[in-house]
Amino acid sequence: PGVYRILLAKYGFSSGGGDCRIRLPDDDEDEATSVDVFYGLKADEVYDLRERRETFADRLPKHLLPIIAGSGGEFCLCLAGDNVGAIYWWFQETGAIRSEEEIEPIADSFEQFVSSLVSEEG
Repeated sequence: PGVYRILLAKYGFSSGGGDCRIRLPDDDEDEATSVDVFYGLKADEVYDLRERRETFADRLPKHLLPIIAGSGGEFCLCLAGDNVGAIYWWFQETGAIRSEEEIEPIADSFEQFVSSLVSEEG
């Protein structure tokens, strides 16, 4: 999506200076999930977007791009299909994704995801 490309070009790798979380509007329990690192484009770095994609190539379908680390898993951007642009969360310890039921839908778009980010003060 265009907004994601702009963010990636302008900021690249980014790690929050505080406690950044996503708070979903339909979450009845009012829980927030940590958002730790936005992957960027910096070759030979552990947080390089291409490096992360390669790291998870055997566990994530090609249409899911890991773009952010958080809460012990990966926030992934859907690049193809009916849900293109949607954001999902995948807990790495569950192993390879074999079906869409194994990932949690987070936002219908990257814009919706970003608008759900909040800074939590501890």
